[in-house]
Amino acid sequence: MITLRPISKDNLWECLDLSVHPNQQQYVASNAISISQSKVQPECIPLAIYHNEVMVGFLMYCLDSEDDEYWIYRLMIDHHFQNQGFGTEALHQVIELIKGDKTRHQIFLDQVGLAAAGGADHQHIGFLNFDIVHGACSDTFVVIVNRHGNHLLGMLLTHNLFIQ
Repeated sequence: MITLRPISKDNLWECLDLSVHPNQQQYVASNAISISQSKVQPECIPLAIYHNEVMVGFLMYCLDSEDDEYWIYRLMIDHHFQNQGFGTEALHQVIELIKGDKTRHQIFLDQVGLAAAGGADHQHIGFLNFDIVHGACSDTFVVIVNRHGNHLLGMLLTHNLFIQ
């Protein structure tokens, strides 16, 4: 069973010890950088991913202050625990958490950050692939959520989202 838990003084060092495969390191910031970012950008929420009582990964999401949208900034599964469905389940759980805010209906995920998710399939869980030029990000996935919490398909036209 996967659970998301806050990063605390009790699990900080365990989180910092997590690592991806060497060929994935270029795709995700270190957990130390992410946790540091959350201290100067309090809108960023870092969470540990646990399988039962074992920490297997890390994610960070935020209500971005620049575009006022939810973003999943980081998702990584330790190389020892990849390809077991933990990244996909963690994405499901953070989406459910974000869906609690009924004022927002989109969640964005940077494609680069997904590369270290240990095989998480963004399209399988409702993310659509869009090419968005947004700051430094050019490839972005988006999930669209209606007010009832269902995932919807959509299309992007000149940065305006239209529900089909």
